[in-house]
Amino acid sequence: MPGRILSWVFLSLFVSLGSSSYAFESGQTLCISRGDLSVMPKNSSLSTGALAEMWTDAQTSSQRWVLQTASSTTFYITNAYTGMILAATSTISAGASVSVLERAAAASRGRWEIVPVEGGEDEYIIYASTTRRYALSTDAVPADGSTLRLVSVATADSSEFVWKVTECEAQSTSLTQEIRNDMMEKWKAHYYHKASTGYVIGNGGWWGDAEMFEVVLDALETTGDRQYATMFENLYVNFIARKTGNWINGSGYNEYNDDIAWMCIACVRAYLLTGVTKYLTTAKSNFDGMYARAAKYANGTLVWKQGNGGTNSCINGPAAVCACYLGIALNKEDYFQKAATIYAGERGLLYNINSQGVFNGQVYDSGDPEKGTVGNTWSSTYNQGTSLGAAVMLYEHFGKEQYRTDADAIMNWTAKNLANSYGIIKVCQTVNGDLTGFKGILMRYVRRYAASLGHPQWYEWLAKNAFHAWNNRNSAGISMSAWLTKTPENFYYSDGGDFKNDGVGAFTAVSAAFNAHLGAVDERDAYSVMQAEEFNFLCGTPIVGSGDDEDGTGYAGNMRKGNYVGYRNVDFGSRYASHIMLRASLLRSFSTVNVYLDAPSETKGTLVCTIQPLSEEERSGWTTIERPLNIPVTGKHNVYFVCAGTAGIDLASINWFQFSSRNPIFDDVVSPQGVFSTSLDHTPQSLSLLSDANPTTQFCGVAQADGQAWIQYDAPSPVLLQGYSLFSGYNSTADPSGWELMGSEDGQSWTSLHEVSEASFEARGQSLKFDLDISQPYQHFRLLLHGQANQTSFYLSEWQLMGRSVSSVDITADGGSISEAESLIDHQGLTSAVVPQAGVVYRAAGNYALTHYSLTTSATHAPVSWVLEGSTNGTVWKVVDERQDVTFPYLATTSVFEVQDAQVYIWYRLRMTAEGEAHLNQWQMFGRLDMGTVYPDVTTLMQVTGPDGSAQSMLVDDRIETFSSVTGDSLYWLLESPLPVRPLAYSVIAAADMDQTPTSVSVRGLSDDGAASVLSTRSLALNARGSRYTSTMATSKNFSRFQLLVNSTRVEEGKVASLTGFELYGTVVADAETEALNVPASVESTSEGASTTEVIDKLTDQNRLTAYRADIQDSVLITFSYATPVSVDCYAITAGKDKAECDPSDWEFQGSADGVEWVTLDSRGGELFSHRYATQFYRLSQSVSYPYYRLLVSSVNGGLQLQMTELQLFHLGLGTSLLPVPGGLLSADIQVRSGRVQVDVPQSAVLCVYDTEGRLLDAHRLEAGSSTLPVPAARGILLFVLRTQGGSLVRKVRL
Repeated sequence: MPGRILSWVFLSLFVSLGSSSYAFESGQTLCISRGDLSVMPKNSSLSTGALAEMWTDAQTSSQRWVLQTASSTTFYITNAYTGMILAATSTISAGASVSVLERAAAASRGRWEIVPVEGGEDEYIIYASTTRRYALSTDAVPADGSTLRLVSVATADSSEFVWKVTECEAQSTSLTQEIRNDMMEKWKAHYYHKASTGYVIGNGGWWGDAEMFEVVLDALETTGDRQYATMFENLYVNFIARKTGNWINGSGYNEYNDDIAWMCIACVRAYLLTGVTKYLTTAKSNFDGMYARAAKYANGTLVWKQGNGGTNSCINGPAAVCACYLGIALNKEDYFQKAATIYAGERGLLYNINSQGVFNGQVYDSGDPEKGTVGNTWSSTYNQGTSLGAAVMLYEHFGKEQYRTDADAIMNWTAKNLANSYGIIKVCQTVNGDLTGFKGILMRYVRRYAASLGHPQWYEWLAKNAFHAWNNRNSAGISMSAWLTKTPENFYYSDGGDFKNDGVGAFTAVSAAFNAHLGAVDERDAYSVMQAEEFNFLCGTPIVGSGDDEDGTGYAGNMRKGNYVGYRNVDFGSRYASHIMLRASLLRSFSTVNVYLDAPSETKGTLVCTIQPLSEEERSGWTTIERPLNIPVTGKHNVYFVCAGTAGIDLASINWFQFSSRNPIFDDVVSPQGVFSTSLDHTPQSLSLLSDANPTTQFCGVAQADGQAWIQYDAPSPVLLQGYSLFSGYNSTADPSGWELMGSEDGQSWTSLHEVSEASFEARGQSLKFDLDISQPYQHFRLLLHGQANQTSFYLSEWQLMGRSVSSVDITADGGSISEAESLIDHQGLTSAVVPQAGVVYRAAGNYALTHYSLTTSATHAPVSWVLEGSTNGTVWKVVDERQDVTFPYLATTSVFEVQDAQVYIWYRLRMTAEGEAHLNQWQMFGRLDMGTVYPDVTTLMQVTGPDGSAQSMLVDDRIETFSSVTGDSLYWLLESPLPVRPLAYSVIAAADMDQTPTSVSVRGLSDDGAASVLSTRSLALNARGSRYTSTMATSKNFSRFQLLVNSTRVEEGKVASLTGFELYGTVVADAETEALNVPASVESTSEGASTTEVIDKLTDQNRLTAYRADIQDSVLITFSYATPVSVDCYAITAGKDKAECDPSDWEFQGSADGVEWVTLDSRGGELFSHRYATQFYRLSQSVSYPYYRLLVSSVNGGLQLQMTELQLFHLGLGTSLLPVPGGLLSADIQVRSGRVQVDVPQSAVLCVYDTEGRLLDAHRLEAGSSTLPVPAARGILLFVLRTQGGSLVRKVRL
């Protein structure tokens, strides 16, 4: 006691003299030690509250501490690994234990004052808080596992609380390549040693050897370091010497089929990574033998051990993986089929799948395939890992989604159930028996899952496990398989396991470290420089970490014949790559590097370039080489560099590579409204490939005997051509050798614009671009092709025309308004306007679904990125089209941009998204007017008149191009039906003139005596032409006459009302006595009714409350039979009361004179019914007469059954569906002759030309009299609509 008191007095005196001077400062990293032992959290635990212990120093982060300022005299001592602080566990008192805690939980208990001992070298007392009453202490002679506590400095011996505290290098907080490599070196140093033949790791064995061999291959596969290929060879030689002969029934016999599968995996992987064929020979012969003896069960699973019954995951998982590897190595599909069979058997028996068929990710251990029962439901990292690997590899080959979802489920279940809350594997905490090696298996297949299926977050998970294992290593650098526990210095574990000489348990941490694949690059930009050493795949190619040229980076070096190196997910995007540039060293004149996409051979991959030295300079060390690609490349691909040449010598090295796009495809002036034609014989749709912006497709034409070879483009409006490009096709013998480009204003007289006499394309899909200086615009362009002697075939992948073109007819010419920059829609294109960042808005006069739009740039600032948006109300906007990083081919040029699947909008906004000013000369939009879904409603039968008795059939003609107007003090339309209608709902559709658009309407039913029943009165808000308002009605009455009454228009007391259309939806079930109804003598169906109340007779019982319902598979045939022929010009189908998915959607209506030979009278596809109980009418092109009619229903609206309330056949004397001509247009005429349109009209009018999709192609304002106009450039059926105030004249013309 006196000695302790004197010691305390001495120390107190020292402290009082030296309290203002400290040896340490915040941010320093310290080792706190006593002898060879240093302080660390128990087992490197990441949990708060873990005790602080002493362990032989292994120079890990968990045995290092970082100082952080707590106060002017105290520090927080923070663990460099866990981030927890050293603190008294509960209170600051003598005997209190010391733990690591979160700072917030520790409060003042985690503040320490570090005071030097006078005269001591690196000796310090670490006081709790600032009272200097209690100090950090441990055993006087600590041992591994000794805990820390607080002692009273007044009573304890100084030897208990004096520490050696030294500053250290800052420690890594995560796994690094240096740590990873050190883990391998320490493992090798301890277990890898020379034998009489080759080398062994540890004691040598079977599956344990295989797994350790695979760790060596993991290192080779992730680093490319050739030392690991040499190491594997040394191990393989020793193993083969020990296990001579075959392993199935020879001197190397092994009764465990999984052992054989594991060594076969190691061998076939070694072949794939090195190209050494003996490895493949060993793998194939022994796997084939093993599979032959093990494949005994009908479900595809394998026998685990010869002589034992049942199966387990530990044979099926590895066998499936091995079969996949052999399928890859041998390029044989039967191995993949074996793998799929094994996997399916294991999945059906040993996967935890619930009654709904959902797999939760857990793989059971064993089962009886003959009884179909599960034995052991235990799950391990071994079985989870191999099942994960099999699922990933099968998905890679077959692309079947089940494999991907299985892999996701296995990975997620494993991480959730086999790891702790910090993501560290918590199972297999042993160093004794087979379980010691299980974790390493899982690590390998987690890497493949992360890389192949695009889940890079699992690399971090692997690294976290490896780093934790490293922090628990012993001073020899060995981490045992019980990662959650500190590795003992004597290599002896509490479960009796001794791993001093057995490297199996110790390899798992090394597996985690290398499979974390530090620095892995799984996604690449094809147009950026890619470093060769950042590879993903290799075979025999040494990877050097740092280069010896001026670049200084690493390289894939000294490649020999058959060696390759590959790179995952090189993203070419939508630009077409045309060239490759690489920095390489091609050592010999015959050195060859072949570049493949997707696989390293022509059998499964695509050869895109062959690189050989073309000059002495390219054979003189490192040089930058550029070559064109054989074909243009887009999308995402794996890229492989495969070396060829003379075997056995070094041929090539690669430092870096990148791709470029030298043949851009521009958004040119070619419009979807334009027309391509040719003199060449060609396949259907081939011409459209000339303008599909895809140089990997091609137009193929064959010249007729002694005929000209030309292709022609007819533009919808004149084009001032600025240049053009031609892209080669995919047969060099079909390249044109020259050509002449000609232009024409009328398609008859041609002018030569440019001529090429000798042309040569350097590769397929490559372009030749020509700039032109032409002052005359043309609407027709012809390319006259020349070939070699006797050449008849001409192939081209693209023909691009670049120039300026402004159409006089587009959506912006419909009378709408623009928010600002009015010159953008002046249809001249000569004035530049700045497009504001907030955008410019065009409010159309109609509802349009956009098909394409064009931008004409200014001569200065062309836009780069923008978004085109649409709106139905001018407030809420949705993206119609978005462009980024657009390059226009010229200044002051027009580019056309197609729109995919656009919705219908009234407001359109063009908004720039790139910084800086954007100038435009013109903004044009093209599309079709839209008035929503048009149904064959009951107005199909109706006659429509206005208040003055004038015919107003345009109201119900279902055409967006026409409209109907009524005038007078009372504005209404009268609709008369030949059959009584029970109304259900109606729609009104706005015309172009908003002032004449109704703002309130009433629908009235008129009885036979003229009494009116108001069925509906509604206020309308119709914004533009084609806008639709729909409302329901509720009545039990039938009417044959209806009145659509206009209560008001936008003009107060307006005298004119206009509508594009009116639809009335209702039920029409004619009485059997109705003269126009043809009641059949019998009705039959090929599908029986679903119940006794839903039989086929219900289709003709004149009762809307009954229905026919039946199953439909391929089709249902419903046949009406009559005693004598009956005339039919219309048929009607009434929808059921429910089950819209059972409505017919596709059918043919047919007639027959004998019930054997049938004629199709009408066909429909994609039909929809407006409402439940709605009757829809389908008019025939002409009246027909047959004794037999049938409806062949081939599809319904998504359901599994067909349901209809009524099927009725009528003869109503309707004639054809041609519209009657309004009285004011009886003398009008439209004729097309000799390439011109001749129009005669008695009053001023507007002529509009539409295609069959409703797209406006041309428009002309005409005065009374005769007019001659040019024919539009389009081909096919066109609608010529002559509009006057009194109505419209419509003519169909085929061009």
